[in-house]
Amino acid sequence: MRLNPALSLLLGGCLLAVSVNTLTAASEGEPQAPASTAPPGALVTVNGRTITQILYSAYHRSRQQGQPTAAENQQQQLAILNELVNFVLLEQDAVAKKLDENPSVAAQLELGRSRLLASAAIAEYLRSQNISDSELQQTYEQELKEKPLMEYKLRHILLDSQQEAEAVIESLNKGEDFSSLAQSKSNDASAKTEGDLGWLSAGQMDPAVQQAVEQMDDGSYSETPVKSDFGWHILLLEKSRQIPQPSFAEVRASLLQKKQQALLAGYIQELRSNANLVVDAQQAPKEGEKAAE
Repeated sequence: MRLNPALSLLLGGCLLAVSVNTLTAASEGEPQAPASTAPPGALVTVNGRTITQILYSAYHRSRQQGQPTAAENQQQQLAILNELVNFVLLEQDAVAKKLDENPSVAAQLELGRSRLLASAAIAEYLRSQNISDSELQQTYEQELKEKPLMEYKLRHILLDSQQEAEAVIESLNKGEDFSSLAQSKSNDASAKTEGDLGWLSAGQMDPAVQQAVEQMDDGSYSETPVKSDFGWHILLLEKSRQIPQPSFAEVRASLLQKKQQALLAGYIQELRSNANLVVDAQQAPKEGEKAAE
């Protein structure tokens, strides 16, 4: 769980200020427990609570999140360990004051535990799937083969009703010029450029328009009106061309993410299907209801 940035800054200064000589003094003159009584990897004991190398490493990683990592000297490592000691002291004081029994604090502790274990479960599951580069390569080749990336040079005439669109198609069938009709009939800004929409690729068009365009031949216009959220279109496909395909290396990360998302969706669905879920309709959160502080 990451701290509020302002609180982190305040604590960082306080923790460092009170920790300069804490551990060095202990190593120089204060009594220490015999090595045989300390658990493996123990670095320091705080009121009976052992700070291990694993705990220190976890704190160090959380401390470095979003920041460039660099090698640290012994003095810097000792300062980080002192920060961790002070956090443990604050935690112990909070427990002594029973702050962990505050409903809001207890809920955040529970949520933090759930998030951490959920992340661990996801990481373990994805590791067990052993997604290989050869599998991703196969997906890459299949997607490019089945649906190569295309872009289309389009003009359109946009109208408010199906009847108006059908009337314009009749005019086109009689040989009237598409650009002239777009300029005089279309009800959007492209009328000023004779319906020119430029080059558009998949994802840049309304799904209904894209579906229609993909079935058209170069130089043809749509013989039936195409309905979208904007109105009724008559489309003219002037040209189409295949976009240079990205290399496997360029899209590997996105292919991996897509594969992982699909696997996780199945994993979570399986967990839900095997779970015993009981919803209390009276206690379920209601839309717009503010959560209790």
